[in-house]
Amino acid sequence: MNQLVIIEIVISMALVYFIISTSISGILEIIKTIWSNDDVRLQMVYDATVNDWIAETESKPGTIVDFQKNIKEYKEGVRKYLENKLIQYGFVGIKIYPSLGYYPFHPALEPVYEFASQYNLPVMTHCTRAGVWFRGKLRQQHVLPENMNPNPVYKYDFTSQLKAKNRHFKDNFAKPENFVEVLEMEKFENLKICFGHYGGADEILNSKNQGHNTVGTNFYLNIKALMDKYDNVYTDISYSLSEINKIKPYIEADLQNPRCKNRIMFGTDFFLTLQENTEQKLIDNCIKNLTTLDFNQIAITNTREYLTSEYYKP
Repeated sequence: MNQLVIIEIVISMALVYFIISTSISGILEIIKTIWSNDDVRLQMVYDATVNDWIAETESKPGTIVDFQKNIKEYKEGVRKYLENKLIQYGFVGIKIYPSLGYYPFHPALEPVYEFASQYNLPVMTHCTRAGVWFRGKLRQQHVLPENMNPNPVYKYDFTSQLKAKNRHFKDNFAKPENFVEVLEMEKFENLKICFGHYGGADEILNSKNQGHNTVGTNFYLNIKALMDKYDNVYTDISYSLSEINKIKPYIEADLQNPRCKNRIMFGTDFFLTLQENTEQKLIDNCIKNLTTLDFNQIAITNTREYLTSEYYKP
């Protein structure tokens, strides 16, 4: 198993820990630096996350070394790592970030999904064309990926894109339909997965040019198609809520759809949304644009259901 893939998976799972363990002044300094240079800002977020996480976990159980010996030790390492964070640190779920350079159906993630399914843990995945992307050169594993599904639904061959820029190729990792490979596996039929950002405000607004729930290239429509087919697929409006004035009609319409109503959640995406507005103003504006009933549905009812697991009862 490729060590780089394993390390990137573990690092993305620790993203929330990075935010918790870094001081507010440190976070603000990082924000000030990364947003001053458009060309390097996203890569610097990645580097800061990696460096901070390594520094914080060197002397604690569940370090990167535990995951690199062989498949059996890797799976046991994943379980110990997750149990440690859930019990000792009070984590309530798992986040993955495929745009860092891996597919959500990569075999290295199988023990993560197994653990999440066993304890009804919520899994969240970054799902927008924006955000951080992977560094380094594209490799064989990127263009002809491994698939944990013994009966693949789709064929993945991106060899024609081997010379693509990373910022463009990353969309192949983030596509919501990639999760069909996972959700179609019987042992993961109850896996609870949330697609962050509802695909992004741009995708939501561009969806009017495509057929309703058409499985194509639109992230927003493809997320809705997954919600229609799978009972445990969720989404949230984090970061996208910065354009709530524009996406309001779509959110209201989806909350009238019985297949979506109970699985759309509120979120802000702090601290990244500070480049748009303060968190409080974003929240206030969202409350202003939605009815009390709708806001309570996405901020309380749906979120409580998604977060509930064997480890956490809201």
